[in-house]
Amino acid sequence: MSNGKGDTPRPLSVDTETYKSNWEQTFGNTPEKNRARISASIQEIKQKIDELNEVVEQQKKLNELNQESQKMALYDNCEYSGLPHTSSYED
Repeated sequence: MSNGKGDTPRPLSVDTETYKSNWEQTFGNTPEKNRARISASIQEIKQKIDELNEVVEQQKKLNELNQESQKMALYDNCEYSGLPHTSSYED
C-alpha cells in the first residue's frame, strides 16, 4: 500500500552497528550512558543531603547546649543576654 511520494524509507547503505556508532558520535550519549550518569548524580545528591542533615543536627545540638548554658548562667556575656556590660555600672 503506497500513499504517495516518499512513503518508503531509503535503504540503509551501512550496517546497523555502524549506524548506531555514527549516531552516537553525532548526537552524543546513548540512553544507557545517560541512565548511568543520572544514577551517579542522584547518588551524589543523596550524599550531599545526608551531609547537610548531619550539619543541621549538629547545629540543633549546639543551639540546645547554648540554651541550656544560658539557663544555667554559665556565661555572663552581654552579647548573648542583650544587657549592657556590668562595667558600665561601676561609675
